[in-house]
Parts: sequence; C-alpha cells; structure tokens
Amino acid sequence: MGNQRLRSNLVDHLVARISSDLQSLLTSSIETRRCHSRNRYSGGRRSALGTSILEHGMML
Repeated sequence: MGNQRLRSNLVDHLVARISSDLQSLLTSSIETRRCHSRNRYSGGRRSALGTSILEHGMML
C-alpha cells in the first residue's frame, strides 16, 4: 500500500516538474518568436530548434 502511494507521489512530482519546464519553455519560445517577428533575418535556426524541442516535450 505504501509503495503505491510513493509511486503516485513520484508521478505527481514528475508531472509537475515536466509541466513547469514546458511552461518556461513555451514562454521563452514565445518571447524568441516575438523577437524574430521584429527582425526576421537573424536567429531563424534558433527558433526552429526551440520548436523541435517543444514538439519533443509534447511527446513526453
């Protein structure tokens, strides 16, 4: 019984951590996208990388 509670606590902790990481990642990617729309020619590769990281995060 205690083992199951421990496991659910671990899952809750992981979910909270992943969601907070995704939240910060989303915020930073939105900020970089805002910067890129201002000057479109610099750093296009970095925004593509952020998008792929975001897609991998959604798959988790």
